[in-house]
Amino acid sequence: MEKVWFDIHVVEGYASTLPTPDTAKKVASAYFKGVYKKYNIDSASYQKSLEYYYNHPKLMHEMYERVLERLSKAKERQSKLDLKRSVKPIQ
Repeated sequence: MEKVWFDIHVVEGYASTLPTPDTAKKVASAYFKGVYKKYNIDSASYQKSLEYYYNHPKLMHEMYERVLERLSKAKERQSKLDLKRSVKPIQ
């Protein structure tokens, strides 16, 4: 579930950058389907897993901390890549 949550949050982060809510909703929906397919689940099994973790808050908190750590590291890597791309060599 940890990997699924990570990917779901990446999709949500990307969708939040889109200019209109309708576009964001359509794009996110397609990406969510891709995440479900990647992990061989569907939205119903994802919701069932969420319910399990809502009922086990300690487990949810522990897993969520790991997801947040991975998201932070991914953001840091992306920032470094963006910086490298933006720096032009001196000629």
